[in-house]
Amino acid sequence: MARIKNSISNIMSSYFVFFIKTILTFIVRSVLIERIAQTYIGLNSLFTNILSILSIAELGLTNVIGFSLYKPLKEKDNNKISKLVYFYKKTYSKIGIIIFMLGILLVPILPFIVKKKIVDMYLIYIMFLINTCSLYFISYKDILISADQKAYKLTLINTLFTIFIGVGELFILYFTSNFIGYLLIQFMLNILQRIVTNRFVSNEYKSIDFNCKKDLDDASKNDIRKNIKAMFFHKIGDSMINATDNIILSAFVSIDMVSIYSNYLLVISYLTTFANMLYNGFLASLGNFIITESAERKYEIFRKTNFLGFTIFSFSSVVLFNVFNVFVEILANKNYLLPNYIVAIIILNFYIAGMRITTGNIKNAAGLFDIDKYTPIIQSVINIVVSIVLAHFYGIAGVLIGTFISGVLPSVQRPCIVYKHILNKPVMEYFLEYGKYFFITIFISIISYVINSAIVIENPILVLVERLAVTTVIYFVIYYFIFKNNKEFEYYKNLIIKFLRREVNG
Repeated sequence: MARIKNSISNIMSSYFVFFIKTILTFIVRSVLIERIAQTYIGLNSLFTNILSILSIAELGLTNVIGFSLYKPLKEKDNNKISKLVYFYKKTYSKIGIIIFMLGILLVPILPFIVKKKIVDMYLIYIMFLINTCSLYFISYKDILISADQKAYKLTLINTLFTIFIGVGELFILYFTSNFIGYLLIQFMLNILQRIVTNRFVSNEYKSIDFNCKKDLDDASKNDIRKNIKAMFFHKIGDSMINATDNIILSAFVSIDMVSIYSNYLLVISYLTTFANMLYNGFLASLGNFIITESAERKYEIFRKTNFLGFTIFSFSSVVLFNVFNVFVEILANKNYLLPNYIVAIIILNFYIAGMRITTGNIKNAAGLFDIDKYTPIIQSVINIVVSIVLAHFYGIAGVLIGTFISGVLPSVQRPCIVYKHILNKPVMEYFLEYGKYFFITIFISIISYVINSAIVIENPILVLVERLAVTTVIYFVIYYFIFKNNKEFEYYKNLIIKFLRREVNG
């Protein structure tokens, strides 16, 4: 019950901050498009992706140390916790220096990626680089409060700074239309937020020595090194897959296409973040659960989590299929719209990546970092090669098809690992269910799109409201009749009913 309570607190607090941040982000985005040249918006997305690739130097250290903290936190071993956090601090600082040096080495290559002369391009890149690197020196304490399932205690700080940053960005954009000023206010307030968070965590964990100079024992170091080595390959793969699309688009299509695609990517990233926060709220609990529970209970939890993942990503995909271009038109204008077939490929990639989250999270929570360490490398090579080749012939569609093809490998391998090494069940059950889920999503997408297309409304905002409402009703009516006798559906239905009754009865 303590695990569930902490998980729910983490999730609810995360969503509260996320809701505020989402609203502010899209307001800022709309003003950014209105006030700043399209090229600078493309640069914003491109440099974000480049620096996320440089962050492979982080080696997945956060995941590994977080996993290492579960047991000492459970046993209240403050000495071990202090050593782990100090090790994380020391290593994170070195990583910040490495990323900065790698970033500087990339400066001469920028003209080959951005094939357009842009004033202040180098200054903007250096600002992005400093902003990214600085966080490695001051954000190391976050890992402790997250692993301890107490991240919800940061809600007030995160909410206030989300508002401060959003309002600051709007002020600069509205009154100066200055992209450099926009980046500067982000940097200053991000640093201030990390400092305030650090002070708060220090006060929450007064028994922990954050400046502990004692070394970890050899066994712990060996475990961490082994897992870091495995996570290194995962980090390279994830970075190459998630961050190279914009780089390839800039180099082989145009920086302006990056700007257009970035609006769709922004929506996708927020929906993915929404789902990840739900999963991450349970992640520390899941790590503890895997250590203590039987294989049958693990299987039960996996099925519930996988069903929840399907519901989130299936519903989101169906809604996107019906409203994506309408929303982008409201956010920006018709000049930023992509053809429907390209939008469909974006949504397909979103769905496939989302459906991998459950298997990926339970695998990581079980500490199985080493077993598929080469898969992300193979996946990233496939992604880059296929995307570059197809980009020459099909432009952005070719890049997105490359991402789709590369995503097939982990979508097959991860379930095999989870079912064999954690659940001890035949994996064919998963793939049959996956196929059923995919067919249901396609079926509801087509039905809802046909019905929405028959309703003619001129105003884009009214179209968005109508399509959201109609799609939601159609989705959940069909969803209910398909799953009304499903055990996982019954579990979540009863959970919601209990929650509503408790709220009504006080």
